[in-house]
Amino acid sequence: NSAAVARRLLGYASAYWSRLPVVLALTLVIAAASALGPYLIGMAIDNFIANGQRAGLATVMAALLGVYVAGLVARILQTYLMGWVAQMTLARIRLSIFEALQRQSLRFFDRHPSGVFQGLESVTYWLANALTLMALGPLSCSSISNSTCSFSWSVLNPSPKMPL
Repeated sequence: NSAAVARRLLGYASAYWSRLPVVLALTLVIAAASALGPYLIGMAIDNFIANGQRAGLATVMAALLGVYVAGLVARILQTYLMGWVAQMTLARIRLSIFEALQRQSLRFFDRHPSGVFQGLESVTYWLANALTLMALGPLSCSSISNSTCSFSWSVLNPSPKMPL
């Protein structure tokens, strides 16, 4: 039963819930940076490149660099924190398995083959990556779609004041 397995897995991760709001906040920063990048590029094209204003263009490009650096730092921190939570959760699962195996009689080991517990690495991947990707995907898509819809398509029409 997948729901029961997920509940047990979340029980092992419950000791690290205090880190998850930070991960969520970092996910929001990453989504905002993903949306602001195209928006700032559109603003640069519409307002500064089309009008030949270099000073304003430099300001927008500096802001774009700041947004990309903030997104990069947030992604690094998010990956580190989720990796840490995944590794600590995996350590708790392994300790629980080890304690359960220690309580077994020798006859248990005669009846059960070794290598039954090899699926723990997929648990680590799921905890470290899948949870954040499930949250980040819809946020990034909606924010990028919003930025794209607000793009001024008139820039694509050559005008006399825009050099080719």
